[in-house]
Amino acid sequence: MCPPDFYGIEYEINPWMSRGRQADGELAAKQWDALVDILEGLGAKISILEPRPGLPDLVFTANAALIYKQRAILSHFRHEQRQGEEPLCAAWLEENGYQVERLPEGRFFEGAGDALYCGDTLIAGYRIRSDIHAQQLGFRKHHARVNHDHVVSEAEREHVHSEFAESPQRHCPQSLLLQLL
Repeated sequence: MCPPDFYGIEYEINPWMSRGRQADGELAAKQWDALVDILEGLGAKISILEPRPGLPDLVFTANAALIYKQRAILSHFRHEQRQGEEPLCAAWLEENGYQVERLPEGRFFEGAGDALYCGDTLIAGYRIRSDIHAQQLGFRKHHARVNHDHVVSEAEREHVHSEFAESPQRHCPQSLLLQLL
């Protein structure tokens, strides 16, 4: 997790971002602290990625990579405003024992923000942030079983993040932690 010390909407790179609607930094910090308390209360060990000025979206650590066991397919962000996160996330993952794999240049992928595992099945989305070719490379790298009913085009969803937040509960009964929260 990454504390929201520098979180804010400094740019607009998707339909959900508006510099005219800023986040409440004090509230974000309180909510982050409460989430850490809940997770630690449930027995989770929290590892911290240090926040950095100029990288307000670093708080969205799920976007850093797609992780399966000790392998991590590093994100390659489409928008240059987020590309500064890539080396920081790669370093953190390597320091914490993950085998980091990179996609070829020109392939864009936003990690667990656009793909997540339900057991051995990968549920994924593509188009606005991640491209389908990057998803396919990721599937092959992890030898994932792909359920094509759950490959979602972001253009077909008004709020793809909502779809992925709900997907584990609707399609993956093993996601007990998300059901508890």
